[in-house]
Amino acid sequence: MALIHSYLSCLAWEQNRAIPIVAHEFNSVPFACIQPRSMGGSWEQGMETELSPNERQELALASFRQGISADLPIESVFHFFRVLELATGRQNKDLVPWFQHALQNLRSFEAMGSLEAMQQRYLGLDLPKFLINRLRHPVIHAKTPPIMNPDDARAAEQVSEALPLLRGLASDAIARDLGLQSGEPASGS
Repeated sequence: MALIHSYLSCLAWEQNRAIPIVAHEFNSVPFACIQPRSMGGSWEQGMETELSPNERQELALASFRQGISADLPIESVFHFFRVLELATGRQNKDLVPWFQHALQNLRSFEAMGSLEAMQQRYLGLDLPKFLINRLRHPVIHAKTPPIMNPDDARAAEQVSEALPLLRGLASDAIARDLGLQSGEPASGS
């Protein structure tokens, strides 16, 4: 599923238009809807709510592996946010309270270093909202505002700077919220 969503997100970027993803009513197989329907839909709606806990764990681990092996940092962002949403069962603004708690309890040295650098660079910024509004939304929703051009040096820098933090958060979510090990060592391990 994540691969299909990733492909369709890239296709939307290339074709410079939105491609809403709608789940089929009888099962959760997604399909692209080139002409938006009046009832709409997106890859977020109805996809994870029907997964069993075991399927949620498997998909989160698969998404984490895709995130750490992705060729492009922007693709890693997509997969790490996917892990966070699967592990926590939260999406968009509902992730903010989770982020606030998780940022205070990071286990990875790299994630802590990334967090410290971002806090110094973006002094006074609400980091959970920044991660969602400036990284998640532009990556997952491709051509709807806010738009992130992956070829822009400033955007690439933002993504690269946040990547260790997102990887650490995804690893922590797998451990804390799903009760699994991602294969990532915790600080001091």
